[in-house]
Amino acid sequence: MNNIYLIPIIIITVLYLFFLFFGKKSKLQSSERFKKSKYDNSWLILPSALATNLTISGGIIASISGSKYYGYWFMLAPISFVCGFFLFIIFHNKLSKLYTNKQLFISDIIGDKKSPMMLSFSIASIVVGIFLAGWEIHIASLAIAKFYGTKFAFIQNNTFLIAIAIAIMAGIYITRGGWERSVITDIFQSIGVLIFLGLLTFTLINLTTSQDSKFEYALTHPNNNIKTISIWLFGLALFINNIGYSLINPNNWQVAQSSGNLSKKIFYTAGTILFVFFTIVYLLAGLIPSNNPFSIFEDVNIQTAILVSGIPLFVWSTIDTSSVALSHLADDILTKYSNTPKEYNEELRELVRINYPLIFLISVVLVSYILNILNPNLFQTLLGATSSLIVFVPVIYLALFTKNNSYLFSVKCSIQIFSLFLLVIIVSAILTITGLGEYIFGLSIAGFLISLALIINNNKERID
Repeated sequence: MNNIYLIPIIIITVLYLFFLFFGKKSKLQSSERFKKSKYDNSWLILPSALATNLTISGGIIASISGSKYYGYWFMLAPISFVCGFFLFIIFHNKLSKLYTNKQLFISDIIGDKKSPMMLSFSIASIVVGIFLAGWEIHIASLAIAKFYGTKFAFIQNNTFLIAIAIAIMAGIYITRGGWERSVITDIFQSIGVLIFLGLLTFTLINLTTSQDSKFEYALTHPNNNIKTISIWLFGLALFINNIGYSLINPNNWQVAQSSGNLSKKIFYTAGTILFVFFTIVYLLAGLIPSNNPFSIFEDVNIQTAILVSGIPLFVWSTIDTSSVALSHLADDILTKYSNTPKEYNEELRELVRINYPLIFLISVVLVSYILNILNPNLFQTLLGATSSLIVFVPVIYLALFTKNNSYLFSVKCSIQIFSLFLLVIIVSAILTITGLGEYIFGLSIAGFLISLALIINNNKERID
């Protein structure tokens, strides 16, 4: 085997063992493991606000794919995403004052009561989280296969096997658990992303072919097959989707809870950094000669080998951060439904945490396999998944506009909202598979409005 092909294997192995070292089990009690760390109320929480966005899959590949497809219209993505970050901290602060809790988490909205609606939200968040994890692993496997496929055809044709390997490593990795460990690995992930972005910039700038024509194309000429109405839908719905997803993303709530009084500064800083990051990636997309974002991994050289080496790092860290936030959410919601004595309840929660990686592993591999078969548009698939969770935005924030939140405890309303969530997913999948993916952006608008109407109709007191 060529020595260059050995570089990713060596680096990935070293990084994985390094991450496992920091994955030693938390010293905190089991009940506190997913929500407390020694990094609370410090700027070290900042990388965790970036972790689920500054990734090879979610941040770079998807951005390149979106840039190639939508041209300059894609700049609406980072703009709306930053607006979402800023609005999240504004509304989170208002909710915190409303519930007199400076470190508010989602489950605090219902106190110690059982809430079918929040149970539905918890399940929906886990469904979307599993999909996004499978989506990331799928993209990571495609990038690795593209690099090795130039010499080993059997690897190019077996991306699913690579996905299984990455998923198994991720499953082992997240068994270590703990918010404290997640924060420290997010720091290394952020450093890794900066190195990745630097190498990507160096690689693209040094291409021997002309840069000007490609750069101009990416900035000024969106895909000619896109209809004007779908572009306007894209712009409008992208704002609603990105803002809405930022408002209810469990990871954002986890970061806000842990950062305490620093949350406002941390989220404003994170939003600014993300805007700069996505703008740079958008500009770099103009230097890629192919419309295929994975073509950057075709050239076999040291720089590309190092780029490929960083992919699992981003996947492990991002999935770990998300799994901690989702586990925290599930713990807090499900505990309210447990009638067992406290000691047995803790044993049950511990059992779920131990087996969560196995459930995660099976689910993620299935998602990756389905994506491997269907091979949908990467950017549209990402937006389609996150747009489904938009239906729960009114659920969380309606408390700011009404004195009565009886809908949170309505079984009927929770079933209706969860059914709407599933409907958005199904319609999104159908549109993407049939080549009408640009219209999924309209689902964000429709899902949000229908959800709001259902909640108002089920609430005993109308909005003030």
